[in-house]
This record gives sequence, C-alpha cells and structure tokens, in this order.
Amino acid sequence: MHSRTDGWIEKVYVKAEGDKVTRGNKLVEFYSPEIVAAEKDLLIAKQSGKLFSQKGSVSLVDSAKQKLRLLNVPETVIKHVQASGKSQDRVPILAPQSGVITKMGIRDGMFVTPQLQMYTIANLSSVWVLVDVFEHQLNWVSVGNKAEMSVQGLPGETWTGKVDYIYPELNPVNRTLKVRLKFNTPRQRLKPNMFADITLYSTPKTVLSVPSEAIIYYENNPRIVKVVGEYKYQPIEVKTGMKSEGQVEILEGLQDGDKVVVSGQFMLDSESNLQASFRRLQE
Repeated sequence: MHSRTDGWIEKVYVKAEGDKVTRGNKLVEFYSPEIVAAEKDLLIAKQSGKLFSQKGSVSLVDSAKQKLRLLNVPETVIKHVQASGKSQDRVPILAPQSGVITKMGIRDGMFVTPQLQMYTIANLSSVWVLVDVFEHQLNWVSVGNKAEMSVQGLPGETWTGKVDYIYPELNPVNRTLKVRLKFNTPRQRLKPNMFADITLYSTPKTVLSVPSEAIIYYENNPRIVKVVGEYKYQPIEVKTGMKSEGQVEILEGLQDGDKVVVSGQFMLDSESNLQASFRRLQE
C-alpha cells in the first residue's frame, strides 16, 4: 500500500506486523495539503454547481469528487464533506483487502510520499507454491492438473490444489522448469516460504515402457539388450520419452511383447564384445 500524495501520518491504528485486517478497516489517519485543497475545490464547485468543466459534459462537482477518489479518499469522507460544507483535514486510509500485515513501514507523525511502502497485506486464504519440474517430466504437466501437497511443519495433513501457471523458460543451470500451483487454505495455516513435498497428477496415458535399469547409455545414446532367441541377445538403439516411478517410455526401437534384459547386461558376454556389438550397430 502506498499513499497517493505527500502527507503526514496523524494516527496509526494497525501497529504491528502479523495483525489481521478486514477489507475496509481503518489503518491510519492521514493529513495531506493536496487532499484538503481538493476538498475545498469540491465545496466551491458545490456552490457553483451549474457550471461545467471545459469538456462541457462533466459538472465541476463530479470532477472534484473524481479527483478525491483518485487521491484514495473514501467515499464516506467525500459524502461527509459535501453534506457538511466543511473540509476534513484528517482522512482515513482503509485496507483494500482482508489479510495479514506482513510488512509495515510507517509510524505516528511520519512524513510519507507515494514512493514509500506503508503496508504489505497478504491474503493467505489461497497460496501459490512454486515447484521445479525436471526437463524429462514436462510432457506430464499441464495447466489444471491436480496437485497434492504436504509440509514438514504440519505432518499428517495434505492439501489439494492445481497447476495454475507454467513458466516459459527453463533454468539453464539445473535444467528444470518452474511451475506455479494454487492451493486454497481456508484456515490459513500455510505460511510464506515454507518448504513442501508435491505430487503432480497427469491425465492417464498408455505407453510402451521398460524398467529404467534396462537402459544402457552408450556414448550418451540409450540402448537396450533385446532377447532374440534362446541365449541370443542383440543390442538395440531406442528413443526414450517420459520417465516415472522407475519406468521409461520407449518411443522407437521396440514393440509390445519384446523381451529385454533388465539386469546383468554386461555379463552376457565380455564388455568388449558388447561394445563391439554397439559399434557394429552404429555402422
């Protein structure tokens, strides 16, 4: 929250970080010469209410009231000034939303400018959670997907939310993509900067897959040892896709029903013979 003009804080009603406020609560009383001048313009315009502004379509009264609204003067003050015929030196600044005061930068008698941050109000009825998704998991994540969360500080409790936004750029260092989740917290027990464990749910998809331990990365290219007959094996180059829970999707190289070696691939023959087979496969 910022003031719309220079002025002095005459009285502070909400005095501490962590205080809860409701929309419309009086936070401070504020004196500003510019606001007082605008109130007097309203009174002058009221006395000559038949006059119009240069545009010819807005009365001077309406123009003066609009100026006060732009200075963040509450509607109740504008009506009181207009009804009483007197300007009001001390104007209340009201909370624009319900929430918790997380930052406070003022005190009684302080001179403030529009650049000064007077209050920060956080509405904790819903929170954003930022997670890092690995590059090979990107195809699983879509806006609207269900998410479940638990936090170490509140063991035994879970929250259900959804994917709210997927950021457009990967982190070049750890090759992850930041994803924003939204969770409703009616009891407001979750606090900013907590660490959370997240489970993301995707739309079910049937794929051809093999156990991750069946993949051999030879010269950075994934291979699989395929069973082609009794005691006969053949290294096959494959194209992999998504990875989840110890399974790797196979996009090219295998068909449903093929048998593959899951462990001990390098003991089928000497390691050199297996590497020779890989080289022949490349040729």
